[in-house]
Amino acid sequence: MFLFILAIQLVFSPLIAASTSRVVLDLSQHALVQSEQLEQLLPEKFLLGKLDISTDSALDTAELRALINLPESMPALRESVAHALFCLAKKQKFKQVTISATLADGAVQLIFALETEWTLAHLSMRGTLIGKDRYRHHYLIAPGEPFDEKHHQSSIEKIQQALAAEGYFNAVLTDTLSYDETTKTVSVTIHIAHKKQFVIRDLCVQLQTQEGISVKEGDLVYDRTVKLVRGAFQMNSYSKELLDRGAKQLHEYLVKIGFFTNTITLEEEINRGQSSVRLLLQVTLHHKNIFEFRGNRFFSVDQLLEQIKLFGKSVTLIPPSLIAEEFIELYKKEGFWHAEITWQDDGERILFSITEGKRIGISDIVIKGACALSEKDLIKKYGKPLLSARYFNGDRLKQMLDALGQAYLQQGFWDFAVIDYEYLPLTNNHYRIIVTVHEGAQRLLTGVSLELGVGQACMKFPCIKKYAQLPAPIPFDIQIIQKHKQAITKSLQASGHLYARPQPELVEEEQGTRLVWKLMGSTDVVTFGDTIIIGNSALPSHIISRELLYEKGAVWDQRKIEKSVARLKKMGIFDSVTLAPDDLATTELSKTLLLKYVEDFPYEVRARLGIQGVNRNIVQFNAEGISYKAGGSFLAKNPLNRGDCFRFDLDFSRYMYDIVASYKFPWLWNWPIRTEIKGYSSHYDQPFVIGSAKVLYKALQDGFLFGFSKEYSLGDADLNIGCEWLEIKPGDGCGNKKEQLARAMFLNPRLIDHAYPYLFIQPTLFSSSLDNKIQPTRGALSLVSCKAMLAPTFSRAAFFKLLLEQSFFVPWGPFVFAWRGRCGTIFNSNFQNINPIERFYLGGAYSVRSYEPDLAPPLNPFRDAQGCLHLVATGGRSMFNMNTELRFPLYKSLSGVVFNDLGLLSDHDIRAAIKEHAVVGAVGFGLRINTVVGPLRFDIGWKVNRQQFPAGVKAERPYAWFLALGNAF
Repeated sequence: MFLFILAIQLVFSPLIAASTSRVVLDLSQHALVQSEQLEQLLPEKFLLGKLDISTDSALDTAELRALINLPESMPALRESVAHALFCLAKKQKFKQVTISATLADGAVQLIFALETEWTLAHLSMRGTLIGKDRYRHHYLIAPGEPFDEKHHQSSIEKIQQALAAEGYFNAVLTDTLSYDETTKTVSVTIHIAHKKQFVIRDLCVQLQTQEGISVKEGDLVYDRTVKLVRGAFQMNSYSKELLDRGAKQLHEYLVKIGFFTNTITLEEEINRGQSSVRLLLQVTLHHKNIFEFRGNRFFSVDQLLEQIKLFGKSVTLIPPSLIAEEFIELYKKEGFWHAEITWQDDGERILFSITEGKRIGISDIVIKGACALSEKDLIKKYGKPLLSARYFNGDRLKQMLDALGQAYLQQGFWDFAVIDYEYLPLTNNHYRIIVTVHEGAQRLLTGVSLELGVGQACMKFPCIKKYAQLPAPIPFDIQIIQKHKQAITKSLQASGHLYARPQPELVEEEQGTRLVWKLMGSTDVVTFGDTIIIGNSALPSHIISRELLYEKGAVWDQRKIEKSVARLKKMGIFDSVTLAPDDLATTELSKTLLLKYVEDFPYEVRARLGIQGVNRNIVQFNAEGISYKAGGSFLAKNPLNRGDCFRFDLDFSRYMYDIVASYKFPWLWNWPIRTEIKGYSSHYDQPFVIGSAKVLYKALQDGFLFGFSKEYSLGDADLNIGCEWLEIKPGDGCGNKKEQLARAMFLNPRLIDHAYPYLFIQPTLFSSSLDNKIQPTRGALSLVSCKAMLAPTFSRAAFFKLLLEQSFFVPWGPFVFAWRGRCGTIFNSNFQNINPIERFYLGGAYSVRSYEPDLAPPLNPFRDAQGCLHLVATGGRSMFNMNTELRFPLYKSLSGVVFNDLGLLSDHDIRAAIKEHAVVGAVGFGLRINTVVGPLRFDIGWKVNRQQFPAGVKAERPYAWFLALGNAF
């Protein structure tokens, strides 16, 4: 190694002068460095000895060395130094760099002296709870960008203007700038004091004609105008939105009474002392066009005026005959083919006399020229909406003709055209539509070939593979080309060929046409280049870089970029994260990526307050089932500067409380295992039934755990290890006697009124291939969960719990077939020794939807301390549940579902329960309304195989219904 370095020194040392050279380069404009300046400083090739980096602020040295990427004691190129300067400029943190080069012992020592810019670290809006994001939008500097005083002042002015537009003319903005000399960052805090919102207290209306003649009080137009604007403006809180809305209402009124051309101006007089606004409204009326209608029944006057408004200000120049023709077309479109319209123009008004006539219907459709496709089938499939409607509608006719065209294109008739359509009168105002079509020649597809040279993996796509070897020619659907192009492009980009474009070519053969895909553009493979973190952050760069799922030099894959962003967001410490190529349009073999993230505020407090209803259903709502629900959260984000997060949650109501403290960090030492340390304390009161005021038992659960999670390509693996104390106490419904509770729940009395410690380990495997997590239409989901619990002080209470779940989603045209199966069992423990908290239960919106939550049999008849008979859900040791759904669209965001649920619980094993005919079920239907947070769901299910109950017990309802958010599975 010594001889190698000595040889390099002998080769490169004569190229460099013995004196120290220095250049100062500007990096603030992100421009490429002048090559002449580097040529004066460095030869094309040299041996780099030592590299020193100095900055005037605290920056991550490891990040800077990775960004410059010039290894010491190794040969280097001037081009590599230029690329290092390019990366430094792209970081948007440095104003200029001074590079010093000194020859020592045959090698060049480089010193990078970086002068940093002040950048914006955080922007905080204080003094308002609502509208923070709206005001933040007016701030011109984004976190991480260079801070500029002029832009800051302009932003303050824009926020002030936004407040004035909402009526807060006396609002006071106080800006506080906190400068961190260590990192050269600025934290901006803007405190907004809204003060009082101004009110429109006075209003002056001036109305005049185009000639300047004033319209005074007493005139009908003036009086109605004043009444309208006073109702819209006076004594209302001021806002620009209110002014625009009121001006629009006034304009619509003036148009309605004939002033299609009018000018409305608003002037404002601000009285800051009285927090009021005086409005001066000036209206200029131009030529009046009064349109009156007689004989119209189907269309209202407003609908006809809306048609006239389409002409805009030029309506005064349009002759009445053209307006009448527009009305005729409007009527014909709705089936009034014999409508007649006459008009009279006396110079001041135009009167349209409308004779609508009878509305026609379509009772027969004939398609001339349909030879290749069955005319009868075409009419049955595409003409039904037109034939089933009582009256003719032009939009339905257009839809039928468009559908015909699509049907022929799918069968390979690319030259299909509708030549003409005519109407043949029948009887009783019914017509036959005769559509004449030209089918043209049919194209047949003989197969698909790829002459790409790269991206042959696209042949694995089902949409292409099935056309590769066709036993016989098939109709050439033109949509095949678009589908194949998307699949091939996806395959090319996944293999790094970003600039390659698939080009279809149609090759005519004896039996038909072969689709041949050829490659256009560059076939070079694009790789990941440098990843540059924009701006400055206290978070070490290696915390960020280890979350990236790609490496420099690896083949480009857009999916890895998306997954990397998802991993960074999952850390929960960033307000925003973006990762994108520096310039995707430029053809480059190595793509530089720019990573920009904004750290969230280090501390956050959240509060929750609401009302919780725990009744059986809305119809039987009563005060006993209503409770307040309050809580809050405290979050400390990145407290140890390692991407960690501490969280404390507290929630409580009349019936429960939950206290949880957790600490999460993304890596366990050098392993990409997300780790969580959690302590929790939970208490809830279990009623006999939902909504009952009588408490069956009180459950207490306290403990701590260590959670580990790792992501794999096929799914996730989780592992929880911990210790918890479980305790069950009898409620007032049992007379606070543990014997009563033990009899009701088939529970060992030793487990009551005593907190037993349990050591537990719970591994979980999760795999998903769903196309959409919220509204899946295809794919599968698998879950395997085990839980082993050891009770050191009561060995008979130990158990092993196993739960398996599998779901499938299969599209079928507009329908989606969904199926889920779940089964579970608890080993190594007598049923009476299993704590009720750990037993299996069925019933509710997510299992068997004909039973209330957790109320599926087996149910134990139990008489409480007052002598009332109740049915108590005892849960099961073994469980089986199967849900089947057929989901289908109905109208826009509304969809429907029909379902069948089966469930089985047993205190022994599944085979024993089947022999006892303990299977319960539900059949029903539901509605879904798609929202931004998921589907809002209504389900109603009827019981199958209803259970028989002893005398004295109120008969259960034959059905149950639920309102919930999200699908059942």
